[in-house]
Amino acid sequence: MSKEVKKNNKESESDDCDKNFSELLKEREKKEDIDESLKEIFEAEEPAVVIASKNKDGYNDNMKTIERREIDTWRKITRLFFALLTVLAGISWTSFLIFNQGSRLDTKDIEFKISGPETAAVGQELIYEIQYKNLSQYNLKNAEISLNYPDGFIFFDAVPEPEAGKHLWKIEQIDAKRSGRVEFKGKLAAPVDAKAIFSAAITYRPENFSSTFSADSGLTTTVNSLGLNIAAEAPYFFNLNEEGEILIKYAKQKENFIDSFSVLFAAGENFAVSVPKTSGPWAINEVSDKQEKFSVKGKFLKKPAEGEKLKLSLAIPEEIKSGEGAEQKTQTKNHVFYEYEWSPAVAEGALNLSLTVNGANAGKPANFGDALNFVVHYKNGSEAALKNIIIMASIDSAAVDWKTLQDEQKGEVKDGSIIWTKEQIKNLGEIKAGAEDSFGFSLKIKTREQLQDIASNALSVQTALDYSIDSALKGLENPLIKITTKINSDLNFVNEVRYFDRSNIAVGEGPLPPKVGQKTSFHVYWTLTNSRHDLENIEVSASLPSYVAWEDNINAAGDGVSYSAGERLISWKISSLDAVAQPATLDFVISVTPQASDKNKILTLVNQPQVTARDKETGGAINLTGKAKTTILEDDAVGKGQGKVE
Repeated sequence: MSKEVKKNNKESESDDCDKNFSELLKEREKKEDIDESLKEIFEAEEPAVVIASKNKDGYNDNMKTIERREIDTWRKITRLFFALLTVLAGISWTSFLIFNQGSRLDTKDIEFKISGPETAAVGQELIYEIQYKNLSQYNLKNAEISLNYPDGFIFFDAVPEPEAGKHLWKIEQIDAKRSGRVEFKGKLAAPVDAKAIFSAAITYRPENFSSTFSADSGLTTTVNSLGLNIAAEAPYFFNLNEEGEILIKYAKQKENFIDSFSVLFAAGENFAVSVPKTSGPWAINEVSDKQEKFSVKGKFLKKPAEGEKLKLSLAIPEEIKSGEGAEQKTQTKNHVFYEYEWSPAVAEGALNLSLTVNGANAGKPANFGDALNFVVHYKNGSEAALKNIIIMASIDSAAVDWKTLQDEQKGEVKDGSIIWTKEQIKNLGEIKAGAEDSFGFSLKIKTREQLQDIASNALSVQTALDYSIDSALKGLENPLIKITTKINSDLNFVNEVRYFDRSNIAVGEGPLPPKVGQKTSFHVYWTLTNSRHDLENIEVSASLPSYVAWEDNINAAGDGVSYSAGERLISWKISSLDAVAQPATLDFVISVTPQASDKNKILTLVNQPQVTARDKETGGAINLTGKAKTTILEDDAVGKGQGKVE
């Protein structure tokens, strides 16, 4: 081999040597950061590495010495510490995930719910239940259930008994997959449509956990009935130092849970109560089906501040005990379920005026077609005679029919007002000191057919009354007396007795006309329609003659139909009927088997039905009377006129 070739080979080997060492050094430096075995390299007693590079003549002309590199001890310790820390953190996180895999508590691990009635009447005993269940595989420690009651809820008892007061239950442990419950009872005393919100919560600590978890639940119960028919009548006008009467009328409804209640009255310091003699609240210890009255009388000693109100309330009292033993105290908390509040006008004038509409000096609701009977009473409260008195009444409503006005005094009618002077009522020419008198007039409310295009919010009658001396009244912008008469909803009742239905298909059985000794059955159809206001406590009842049989074949909408054989009375109850609801219907079957004495007679099948309801918006009572029905079958196009017994 030539020298040139050898030389090239040697140079190639030197390059390879340099290259291999460089790569090895880099690999070792990289391992130094991540491999503990590098320690052996640094601690080894290796000699310095000398690499000789030869010139073209084969002699060493340069020597490079690479010494073993020493790594700083603190740097090594720091790197080792962070490496160990990273490893431990990874191990801890992995262990946590493994330990808690499939067992971390969330909303699916505990079931917690409060349940109870969604609606209730005032005073009705209610039962609520708090249910809890441990769905996890771990026991739940130190569980506590807390409960917040709404205003108006009167607590009776609970099972199990609360730990403290009536709000807290403590449970030492809820075993895995086990459940339990808390049941509590009470009643609500709150106005109609009030929403009673119950909120419950549970806290607990899972076994082997240090953290506390919680869950909650809520329930709303709406008051849908008072169980009482209540009407308040109060004067909207007081003469200074003249006694006025505030009246509350009440009676049980069919479904009632109030046996007693308290009457509360609130007024400013300028109003003095004279009746009852004792200070309120006043207890009503018995409630019956018959309408009863409770009266509060009093007077204004001074003119009250503008906007000052009088307030009459009905409430159910609750006795609340606090303390123990000899230090125990009892306080009474009144839960109001009905409230009537108003701002009366108080006059210091010489002529005392009062106005009643249908016997009430406050707004008493009326029905379509009803007559409004007004009575004006006046009295000279001064010590001198009053002359040339002018009294003016203004009736502002599209709902009244002025064509039906009846006024024996023949007052002047102008632009919705009636004016009486000495020309119409002689006594108004001069009213002596202390003298008093009354006069009346009446108007009718239009029928529902006449008012079908009038908006519901316009269906009320605003009546104002005032007077002047020696000069005509210009208007009644700020009258002494103002009464608003609301008009109840347009509840309509249809009573039909048929042998053939509206499609002219026979639904009755037996001979028609009825025949002596043979049974004939008829279908009775009752229909209720309503479109103005929501109604509640609707009931239709009618009695059957002694010779008519109840067939107990019923198809009804509502809370139910009942028949009392002893009273021969049919009763159909509906808890509510909304203004936008479909008509409520009842279909039942009756039958008659004529006797020989009935031949050639027309028999009564259903006596006059009576309909009662309460208007939720006006608070007024609606009373309707239907027509009695006979074998004439006046509503049956096919069977009509075939009523005489053969």
